Amino acid sequence: LGCKLDRVKAPSDRIKVTIIGDSITNGAKAALLSVLPKAEIVAQDSKQFSSNGTADNPSGLQIVEQLKVDGKLRQIVVFALGTNSLVTKSDVDAVIRAVGPDRQVFFVTNYDTVKTNKYDSNNKVFAAAKAGNNNVGVVDWKNAVLSTSGSPSDYIKDEGVYAVHPTAE
Repeated sequence: LGCKLDRVKAPSDRIKVTIIGDSITNGAKAALLSVLPKAEIVAQDSKQFSSNGTADNPSGLQIVEQLKVDGKLRQIVVFALGTNSLVTKSDVDAVIRAVGPDRQVFFVTNYDTVKTNKYDSNNKVFAAAKAGNNNVGVVDWKNAVLSTSGSPSDYIKDEGVYAVHPTAE
């Protein structure tokens, strides 16, 4: 937001990124791959953060653990989950442990234009995870939406009950 994706500076070695997300990431997959063409993106509608995974739709934590066992987890892990569930400190701690200290993990904040405080507890847990963890960062999607020119509805689709999915803009 605030700039076109083609102007975003991507890491010089674009193969180091694993992005794990839900329907929001799934919808933005083409745009993400235009900036990070070699990123591994694992995104599926209704994906859960760390629990309630199924064989057909494993949780984000299960994906991290499996990629690590398979030797396929990359150096930068972007965890774009949380819109489908409440995220606790123990959930975030489990992801940080699974990623390990030799990789970076970034948690993407959650935002909904209909119920704007719905995800505040998730976002606080993400922010708190940075304390004492040098390999943890936060990508502040909520602030990106709120700090752009125009209305948040220019960037987030109003789908009635909730509004979390990005528009084409």
